Amino acid sequence: MTTDENVHVLAIMTPHPGKMDRCIEVLTQATHMVKENEPGNLRYHLHVETNGEDRGESLVFLETYDAVKTLNRAAHG
Repeated sequence: MTTDENVHVLAIMTPHPGKMDRCIEVLTQATHMVKENEPGNLRYHLHVETNGEDRGESLVFLETYDAVKTLNRAAHG
């Protein structure tokens, strides 16, 4: 992979029982901040995934950055 290729990131989070609504609230705010303030971020989407009654729900982030160097900058602030 060269440093000029788009980079795709998939992140999965499973909140503790009873914390899903608060996590969605906070992370939705964070997605807006990232989209507005991180140059080179092409996609930063939050999705709720239902895993069936016995496994609960997970939060899934789909992120795309315009290059490896942008991802590194975002990861290391």
